[in-house]
Amino acid sequence: MDITKLSEWSELFSAIKPDQFFNRTTPVHHQQMYLCAPISLANNIQRLCPKILDGRDSIRICIAGAEFMDTFNDGNAYSVLEKIFDSSIKWELDFVGLKIYNRRNFGIQITKNIGTNVKSNFFKSSLGHYIKEHGMPDLVSINCPGFEEFCESWLVKDSGIKDCLINNIPVIGTSYGNDEAEIDQIYSRSYGFKIIDIYDNQYTIGDSPIDFNEAADSSMNWSGQGWRMVKGNFQRDDELIELIEEQNKFLHEISDGSIETTYYQRFDLIHKEGSKVLYKIGRDLAFDIDDKAIVNSQGQTVIEDIELDTTYLSDDLTTPAQALLIIAIIRRDYLSEIDNAGFSQFNSLSESVEELKEFLKSNNIDSDLSDLSSFIFGKAAKEMTPINIKINKLINNDDYASLSLFSDKQLHDFTTENHQNLMHLAALKNSEALYEIAKTVKIKPEDRDGDFFNAVDICAEKDSIEIFCRIRKDFPNFDFNDCDPKGFNVMARALTYGSPRMIKALEKLGLEPTLGHAAQMFNDMQ
Repeated sequence: MDITKLSEWSELFSAIKPDQFFNRTTPVHHQQMYLCAPISLANNIQRLCPKILDGRDSIRICIAGAEFMDTFNDGNAYSVLEKIFDSSIKWELDFVGLKIYNRRNFGIQITKNIGTNVKSNFFKSSLGHYIKEHGMPDLVSINCPGFEEFCESWLVKDSGIKDCLINNIPVIGTSYGNDEAEIDQIYSRSYGFKIIDIYDNQYTIGDSPIDFNEAADSSMNWSGQGWRMVKGNFQRDDELIELIEEQNKFLHEISDGSIETTYYQRFDLIHKEGSKVLYKIGRDLAFDIDDKAIVNSQGQTVIEDIELDTTYLSDDLTTPAQALLIIAIIRRDYLSEIDNAGFSQFNSLSESVEELKEFLKSNNIDSDLSDLSSFIFGKAAKEMTPINIKINKLINNDDYASLSLFSDKQLHDFTTENHQNLMHLAALKNSEALYEIAKTVKIKPEDRDGDFFNAVDICAEKDSIEIFCRIRKDFPNFDFNDCDPKGFNVMARALTYGSPRMIKALEKLGLEPTLGHAAQMFNDMQ
């Protein structure tokens, strides 16, 4: 099946019949969102390395930098590869990353058979360490590497990508949004790596290109562009790195410097006044690229005869990535001559949170949010004690018998970095043996982890029906309609994660999804 020639989601759904991957109650836009990672991989294979499956009866693919959208439901959506490629080839998918499960399930290694010929393995590891332990894969797929923030981690501190390229292992990738690939290209170039063959990962309806991830969720264009990486000179480019540092300094001036707060501001850096194209380089200053001059807010020339160094620029100078490079070049070469050139400061994220709390308070909105930052981002990861590290290792190896070496108090007090206790992990692993230990040391199923999930929520996430039944039997007073601080109850979780056995069990209890607190908060704000 050539998905590059399909024109819309309905045509794709007709071909792959996603009902086999999802519960009938899973909303269509959620199905699209969960499928975007494997569809992106299939799209990249067909466009960028179409011959890699020729003559093979099996393939091992390393999905590096794996996070939530890759590993959702243990990567179950990747079983769609069997449908797309219409072959009996055996797929071994190694999900490798230091943030597997989007901060959930720290330190837990899992292997799942997710299709007739598709197996998923999960490794909390860097790419380089994974290769040393398990050898070279047949293909590396890098999902949203975020080179803008993690370039050194990927390309300097870790040798994985370089080792693959040197050994002629194909490296393909996917970037967020419709301009992030260009940003990844610039950052990787600074250390002598090349990203080429960038394409828009989209379907077409008539003459209107519709990005399939934007159709799924307009706020999360998860895989806007695909590309492949090839060998460069693997040499550090000090001049380009200097420009990147200059543009990062600039980004910190206009925000708190985080990726989230600067992404959309990049689109405001270019202004057009009639036929003029202006790049905003300071609070009251702009670079007029046509007149080759720096002008102030009144249009008066401050410096003329500007020479723009085009060494690192592309043909299209109007993209956010190119705008940032131009601004960095001008600031490096000319702003030392100008006083009062910096942007006025924007509020930092923490300041914005405090403003929101004041807004809620001044409008008499009872939000029940004593710690709004934790409400938005979850609890901060905690440092594990040496004892907890030992306990975690035993759980990781399913060696529950050896947990008897620890006292009841030590087992009761144990938590992972993400505040998960033994009951949480029993639900995560659907392990009745671990559940018995958790119950014996008197851990309550209503305790919430760093993401506000209690044990039953995790059962809903992982479809751990056996642990759910044990909790229902052993804790008859458990409130299954209890909501987390964001307003989700267990049925909302089960529907979100498409867990068929849990949905059926909860329906028998007469439960419906609720968003109580959140809904009340928005009602009060109307």
